[in-house]
Amino acid sequence: MVGIQSFVHGKYAAAALARIWSGEATLPSPQTLWRQFWQTVDQRGGLGKGFNWLNAEGQRQALLFFASLVNEAAMRHGGATIELPPDV
Repeated sequence: MVGIQSFVHGKYAAAALARIWSGEATLPSPQTLWRQFWQTVDQRGGLGKGFNWLNAEGQRQALLFFASLVNEAAMRHGGATIELPPDV
């Protein structure tokens, strides 16, 4: 199944952005983010029409990215951690 799962990972992205906004978490460096982006472009065969559609592995990677930002910040600064869905 392929599709855009914004409702599935939206709460994880929101939690990560809230921690970043509050200064409790930071994004990886711009160089790291661009490297990850271009690796993803290569893996998906370019920036074609379906680039933003996530398959199951893409969704899993997005959830892991957001959850790791939140949970690493919680370990450093305190606060709640988030758990991933059981199928991740």
